[in-house]
Amino acid sequence: MKRTAASLALAGALVAPGPATAQEDGLPGVRYGQVAGHVGGGAEAYDAIGGVRGVELLELGDLEGRSEENAQELEQTLAEFETETAEMRQAIGGDRAIGKALEAAGYTVGDVVAVITHDGGRVQLVIDDGRG
Repeated sequence: MKRTAASLALAGALVAPGPATAQEDGLPGVRYGQVAGHVGGGAEAYDAIGGVRGVELLELGDLEGRSEENAQELEQTLAEFETETAEMRQAIGGDRAIGKALEAAGYTVGDVVAVITHDGGRVQLVIDDGRG
């Protein structure tokens, strides 16, 4: 699985995006079929971490395990949680670290479909890159 990582050092300096593996960055791999389970709770999860220390962008088109069935499930989930997705985008929209990571990769908060948070302020953002 190709993963695009945009990591932030603790000092806040942006490290250029590049390929990363779960072993290199310490974050778990995410399969396409798992994304729908992370839609809807992003704002609360983001608020709970108390500060972003690292950002990884996961493009839908690069996630392993895509099938027609789980693509339809994700589409239905996004429609069902439209309000919650908008709230998540609003919550992360003002975060400087997230904004820098998205901008460096050519994305905006409007491209984020899910937020996955981890200990230590690390965040994975699932991006609709138009290929998923």
